[in-house]
Amino acid sequence: MEYQLEHQEITTQKHPLRLKILVVNLQSPANYGMMIRMAEAMGVEEIIFFSDQFSELTSKMKRSSRAAEKNLKVRFVQDLISEIEVLKKEDFEIIGLEYTSESKDITKLEFNQKAKALICGNEAFGISLEFIKESDYCVHLPMYGKNTSMNVVMATSIALWEMIH
Repeated sequence: MEYQLEHQEITTQKHPLRLKILVVNLQSPANYGMMIRMAEAMGVEEIIFFSDQFSELTSKMKRSSRAAEKNLKVRFVQDLISEIEVLKKEDFEIIGLEYTSESKDITKLEFNQKAKALICGNEAFGISLEFIKESDYCVHLPMYGKNTSMNVVMATSIALWEMIH
């Protein structure tokens, strides 16, 4: 008979991609923690947070992350443009997750094995033009309802899934 596995019974897999997430000015501490938890589950090697409000993980962020911050690198930076420049020199492809006039439907793309850094934006305003310009290209998730946006953590997890598979 089928039954639910306990956490210690589950075997995780590894994917070959080098992935980093660049997160711009999230507002909700819970979203920081959930982003970390989701990223660790998706095999992301590092999250770089750029924030006007926070410079380190708070207790609420840590509660939301369920200790996932112990299993991947998490940094807060003051200058995300400099971080992007470093990633470009390290041959990372910089991808913005945002609806733009030229964004590509992520479900129609075939991703290569090149290292990737995904820029995710603020819950209310998305990614600013400054970071869109720094992206090699932008992708969007097709939307089928009347709502034209979704939670940043949900959108990021779907985008990562598409990039990995």
